[in-house]
Amino acid sequence: MSASLKALHDGLLQEYKDRMLVIAGVGQETLFRLEFDSAFWGLWEHTRKITERKPCDENRDGDGRVPIASAHLEDVAIRYVEGEHGGLPNIPAVAADVLAWLQDKDLKLSKTCSGALGGTLGRGKYGHSRAAARWVGDREQIQIAARV
Repeated sequence: MSASLKALHDGLLQEYKDRMLVIAGVGQETLFRLEFDSAFWGLWEHTRKITERKPCDENRDGDGRVPIASAHLEDVAIRYVEGEHGGLPNIPAVAADVLAWLQDKDLKLSKTCSGALGGTLGRGKYGHSRAAARWVGDREQIQIAARV
């Protein structure tokens, strides 16, 4: 987060942060680091993209686009779900929790990364298939919902 955005977030009253919810996707290889080869003058095609996943490591796990560390907002509630960035809105449990949040009801998504990854190989903890979670790969993710 840039310094100006962090300062803006830090300046929010807690009552406003309590209206926010982050839903973070996990279980996908996510870009961790770029290594440039100086012999090729840093050309993109010769850049090594480090994506090796380490389950629930905040820098080495994520939704395929956003690592867990980048999804965290200080003093804001976060829930985790196994899924790919663009497919998160298509996961029924995500939609259900967004609606529950907006209605000030209890959430069912996991409060921990390891809890979100606790499902079976074929289907996630909340019954979504991994294929369905990836179906809309490039659509925007509903990542933050705010109660009004």
